Amino acid sequence: MRLSINRTTLTVFLLMAAAAATHAPARVVAPAGGIVPLRPVPATRAASTQPVVADVASAQTVAAAPRAQSGPLRVAESTYDFGTIWDTQDVKHTFTMVNTGKEPVEIRNVRTTCGCTTTDKWDKTVAPGATWALPVTFSAAGRQGKNHKSVIVETGAPDQPRVVFNVTGEIKPLFAFEPGPHVSFGTLQEDSDETRSLTIINQGDEPVTLGEPEVNTDAVKVTLRAVKPGRQYELSVRTLPPITDSPRARIRVPTGLKTDPELIVYVYGYIRPRVAVLPATMLIPQPLERDFGRRLMIRVADGATVHVKDVKVSIDEVDARLETAKEGQLYYIWLKIPAGVQLPEGGATVTVTTDDEKVPQLKVPLRPFQSHSRTDVARPSRPTTQPARQAEE
Repeated sequence: MRLSINRTTLTVFLLMAAAAATHAPARVVAPAGGIVPLRPVPATRAASTQPVVADVASAQTVAAAPRAQSGPLRVAESTYDFGTIWDTQDVKHTFTMVNTGKEPVEIRNVRTTCGCTTTDKWDKTVAPGATWALPVTFSAAGRQGKNHKSVIVETGAPDQPRVVFNVTGEIKPLFAFEPGPHVSFGTLQEDSDETRSLTIINQGDEPVTLGEPEVNTDAVKVTLRAVKPGRQYELSVRTLPPITDSPRARIRVPTGLKTDPELIVYVYGYIRPRVAVLPATMLIPQPLERDFGRRLMIRVADGATVHVKDVKVSIDEVDARLETAKEGQLYYIWLKIPAGVQLPEGGATVTVTTDDEKVPQLKVPLRPFQSHSRTDVARPSRPTTQPARQAEE
């Protein structure tokens, strides 16, 4: 029994030694008697952890291969990338396809997904073996950033009813506006004489001479100054008092460019009334089932001083009490209408008298509107018990 165990142990030991010798680095005796180690060679390709260049290239080739096309029409280029252009440029490109079938193919219609993309003349039939051409023009005017437009060709081929061509690329504005493309005055007074300016910068390689600006209102005056002729301009807008209405202006600046002949700059502003009453109209529910109380606010514009002298209501049933919050600047009018008061069909009027020559009076209409009492509105009743469950539950 002991001899059998020794033989088994010896057998295992020999097998382990043989395996170690198989995976050990090979050695060769050098002429001078030294030992030079050689690099181990992987047993199989799968055991290697290094990337295989040939496989990567093959994968890229497969990924880049065009998708198989069905039908007789073969398209070599379905998408045209025009790269980066200015918003004053047009892009022209001609798409083609070849009829590889044995029968003529009818071209029934060509349409685009945007008015910025147009097509030129095209043949209505593609003969066998012939090449069909479609000239396309894309206009970048008024567009910025990434753009992707499509041209759809409808054909008479049963297994290829349509072919889609694409135009893509990025559009950059030729002109930059600092601090922005609009002029805003914010809040103005009737006698405000203020000026706002913006800078127009030509970002292209070629100089552009801007023409004399035109504006559609007499409420502002517009001037253009060349800071760097052909490269940088300053556009100034000045208000012309007295300002009777909030300025809304449209300025046109000629560029002399064929594709984008003008720049448009909008002007905004708000005229705060010298004396304002809020709300401008007050709605009074009818009929009045309970006492009704509301507040009117009289606000005087900054820089002005206006005193409220008197407040009257056109019907005696309405009580009006004046409160001075800030003399010459802010007033409150507290209105109280007892329950049951019926306003005339045309309503009533609150008249505010001031000491200001420009705004001697303010009138606030009191308009009646029909109010329905909550008790008159029928509400659906709620079940007092839960509905019985179905038998199968």
